[in-house]
Amino acid sequence: MAIEISTDNRDYPLPHEQNDLDEDVLRIIAALQMIDLDVASIIATLGTKAAAVHSHGIDQINGLALALQGKSDADHIHSLNDLNGVDVSGAANGQFLKLVGTAWTSATIAISDVASLGTTLQNKADLFGNSLAIPYGPTSARPANSPLHALRYNTTLGYYEYFRGGTWNPLQVMDALAKSQNLADLADKDAAIGNLGAAKSDGSNLSQNLLINSEGQYNQRGISGSTHAAGVYFRDRWQAGPGGAVVNIGVFFSSNTLRYESTWELSAGSIEQIIEPWFLHADRWEDRQVTFAVDDLREGSITVTISGDASSGSAVSATLTPGSGVRAVSLMIPAALSGAMRVNIARAAGVPTTVRFKRPRIGIGSTPPLMLQRDELALCQRYYCRREVHSIFRPATAGLTHFLYVYWPVEMRAAPTLTLLAGSRTGVSSAYLDTSSKDGCRHVFTSSLAGVSSISGDVVVADAEIVLT
Repeated sequence: MAIEISTDNRDYPLPHEQNDLDEDVLRIIAALQMIDLDVASIIATLGTKAAAVHSHGIDQINGLALALQGKSDADHIHSLNDLNGVDVSGAANGQFLKLVGTAWTSATIAISDVASLGTTLQNKADLFGNSLAIPYGPTSARPANSPLHALRYNTTLGYYEYFRGGTWNPLQVMDALAKSQNLADLADKDAAIGNLGAAKSDGSNLSQNLLINSEGQYNQRGISGSTHAAGVYFRDRWQAGPGGAVVNIGVFFSSNTLRYESTWELSAGSIEQIIEPWFLHADRWEDRQVTFAVDDLREGSITVTISGDASSGSAVSATLTPGSGVRAVSLMIPAALSGAMRVNIARAAGVPTTVRFKRPRIGIGSTPPLMLQRDELALCQRYYCRREVHSIFRPATAGLTHFLYVYWPVEMRAAPTLTLLAGSRTGVSSAYLDTSSKDGCRHVFTSSLAGVSSISGDVVVADAEIVLT
């Protein structure tokens, strides 16, 4: 008898090694017939399937064409009027949507549409005109229950009054400024307007002093003596003029004014300061009026000259005569002057003696500038400053480089010229400065031995003074 075995899934008869050949032939024939039936069934099934790559038309998808009827195009833009419950067919610019009944319509917002607005606006005065900003009319007697200093407008006299000490009093300018009243409705308006004056219409009474270190109290360079060659800075921002200068400055701190005061003594030559337009946030000075002033000019006249660099080719001068108090003169800056401005002070021609004066200053406008309390040293350091360097470096071997950044106390006018003055150095073979900028520079030094290298008291000098030819 033949041994019966078959495939696991479809149970096709399989031959066996112990079967006779004629037995297995019958089994193989039976298996092939079963396979033939299965293949025929597969082919019939695949005949009803779509191709692997094919596309369906909308009409080939059941119900799709009907479902898409009445739908908008993909790029369709709806307007407000297309929405249910919205009617904006008559809308104008600046209108809002307002719910009226069951529909949203275009409308202008009225006071009544804002909760409590109408009530809040009641008893409020008009923004313009002579209406009083309190609920009192122009009465002839004090209103009942009015607070102290209550205000009223007197229609008979034509100005505001305030109540104090049981009587109504004319409202004056200073009171009105505090109460934000109209200047035209004040009792002393004519005198107040007259006091403004044409000379103050240019704002010159608010001008600051454009000269820095006018008391001469700052001397970062440590210059001593009274005789100085041309171009030498003997005080911060102040240098000797083209022919040099012999000048002394007596500086003291006043317990009365709580500030530095000084007396300048000019015996020969001239002194000058170069002003940059940075003070005005402008690049040009031309056609502006300036006023130069000193206090308590004694022993002789002085001449002030305003000029630019050699390319401007023009200068203007004026003379101050001796006298106590403020001595001032106004000058018109030459039209050709632009960029930095040189202010030179010299003894007037023919004056043989030492002249003395206080607080040299110059400002934009026709009146002497204010001597404001300001950080004068910080202004000086915009042009020149000195910084000490102290550093300890522990190199593993000789020849290593160490650097640190030195910051200026304020941002300088420009990247300064650097000078390094050596202090006390140990284990240092060389030192130098680099990377100069308006904010600071690098101090670099190289060790000469392993262990400890140190610098104490190196002085970094940064000079960004303005140079005019």
